[in-house]
Amino acid sequence: MSFAIIQRFDEVDMFGSFCSMRRSGGLAVALMLAIGSVPAAVTAQLAPAPIDSAVRRDPCVPSRATNAHFLIAPYAWMPSIGGDIGVRDLSADVHISFDQLLRHLSFAAMGTFEFSYNHWLGIADGVWAAVHDDRTPSLGGLAPDIDMNLRLAFLQAFGGYSFRARSNVAIDVLAGARLWSVDGSLRLTGENIARQRERTRMWADALGGVRVRWEPAERWYVSVAGDGGGGGSRGTGEGMGTIGYDVSRHWNVFAAYRYLYGDYRKNEFSFKGHLSGPAIGGRYRW
Repeated sequence: MSFAIIQRFDEVDMFGSFCSMRRSGGLAVALMLAIGSVPAAVTAQLAPAPIDSAVRRDPCVPSRATNAHFLIAPYAWMPSIGGDIGVRDLSADVHISFDQLLRHLSFAAMGTFEFSYNHWLGIADGVWAAVHDDRTPSLGGLAPDIDMNLRLAFLQAFGGYSFRARSNVAIDVLAGARLWSVDGSLRLTGENIARQRERTRMWADALGGVRVRWEPAERWYVSVAGDGGGGGSRGTGEGMGTIGYDVSRHWNVFAAYRYLYGDYRKNEFSFKGHLSGPAIGGRYRW
């Protein structure tokens, strides 16, 4: 017992010297000390953190400080758009495939921020985009040349609790809301007829969802997430699958497929349709 106590104090003293020298700039000397004299039990502390940690464990940072992790992820989502939009007495059938999106896209911005502390987490994700489609088919059969402009923005936020089903599998139970802002403009032109209608509507939907994260191999991760709900709209739902690769301790790259559905019909305005397609991006975590 006495030997074990003395050994533990030696380890603490050694790591204290290691961290002190690292802070003062003697990194090379500190590394030589660590490599030459760290016991196997202490070296294990430098192994990659479990899947529900956003940053690898640093033995020179107090454990309380590493309980909080942050992640920011800009990305590019290239969805196809399908459905219908109606403003008062005009309505249009919209179909834009993802390979034609750039021809119809005016601007777009999107990104995700995530925070976690122990088993608790928070997620915020936003998309802002504007698309146009000339000579869109009219649902009412008035004429074939309705011009459509759609400005769409949504912000969704979740709070949740994460637990590990296995050492490399984490399950996140989520609850939150999705705030929509949709500005639709329809213009009908033809012989002896000219109409233009425009409406902007905002609404919010309550959501519940689940995300499963899996680390099949070192540096690789896979996640599948889904949510659904309603309130301001008749219903909304989302699903996304992601695969990513850690290129460094703080950076990774990912590819995903995302599907989003919404159905809103109130106050002489209707928006019912889906956005679905691939996404690519990068994540920085600290």
